[in-house]
Amino acid sequence: MGNILQIRLICATPNLEAARARWPRLCAQARDLYAPDGEAKDVTNDLFLPHWAPELPMPGVRELAEILRQLALILPQRLDDRLSRAQLDSLTQNAERLGDALGGWKTDEAAAALTRLTEDLDALEAGLYKTPPPPPAGPAPAEIRTTAVTWSPQRLEKTCPLLCAAMYDADRREHPDETPPPPDAMRLLDFLRQAECAPEVRERLKAPLARAEACRAALDKALHDGDPRAANRHSNDMDDILEELEDVASCRPAGRKGILRRLFG
Repeated sequence: MGNILQIRLICATPNLEAARARWPRLCAQARDLYAPDGEAKDVTNDLFLPHWAPELPMPGVRELAEILRQLALILPQRLDDRLSRAQLDSLTQNAERLGDALGGWKTDEAAAALTRLTEDLDALEAGLYKTPPPPPAGPAPAEIRTTAVTWSPQRLEKTCPLLCAAMYDADRREHPDETPPPPDAMRLLDFLRQAECAPEVRERLKAPLARAEACRAALDKALHDGDPRAANRHSNDMDDILEELEDVASCRPAGRKGILRRLFG
């Protein structure tokens, strides 16, 4: 894991509406644990439920399974009697397998666990009807994705203080009435590529920016291919390039404010 960019294997639910339409009664069962503002009701201190924003039809496939898993383990009396105990046990096991595989960057194992978890949810939903509904059709409601995130904006600011300050200044000039968003590594690269600066400064930035763009392309390919280990190597390279870009800025002879003015106007 890099100091700035973190590679994560996640379970994503691209279409929450379609997922809720697949499991409406399970979603209703889970939603009963939440207040209108989306925060979990204080039903017990032993439940650690995921946040469910009130405007969302459901929090996500993995999150729905986690809610049901916790209920089955801690508050089984809150569950509908028609839900199969054996099926809930299977859901609990597959939810744990999915979590372990995601944490270990095991893409194939995560995909297999997600398939089994989806089948568990389908079976539990069908058990809530006198006449089971037809088998679900259409694309899978969730998928395994590899992502890269700026896991600590504060770490980015500490690594690239001058460059982040320049980006903040540009944000404030462009949107004076808005609070600038937290720093993000990819947004910083976009800013540096487009920023207006003196010709000699642009020349100094040219080589490390070219390496950054090549590294970004390789990182994007690894993310698209679902290869978290390759993505992690590229994220570490990107950390080094960001430090190099900061070095280009910090070696200016002027003071801090002079550096920002001379670099980016």
